[in-house]
Amino acid sequence: MRAYRLLVAGITVRAVEDYKKALKQLESNPAYEDAIKTKKEIEAFFESDWFKFLCEINDVSRILKKENILNDK
Repeated sequence: MRAYRLLVAGITVRAVEDYKKALKQLESNPAYEDAIKTKKEIEAFFESDWFKFLCEINDVSRILKKENILNDK
């Protein structure tokens, strides 16, 4: 089970890093299509059943709260 938890943590951390990168890119260029697409894809991932399943395996919400991605859940 430890390996699964590490995999879940890795997936989540990467999603958070990519999300923050997209937000930063959009700050300087709000019309940047790649950043817009990445942001939408990651938001869809955070709302997906797959992500909810991952949260059951590992306390992913703790990572998101720490990164100020998930404030009210």
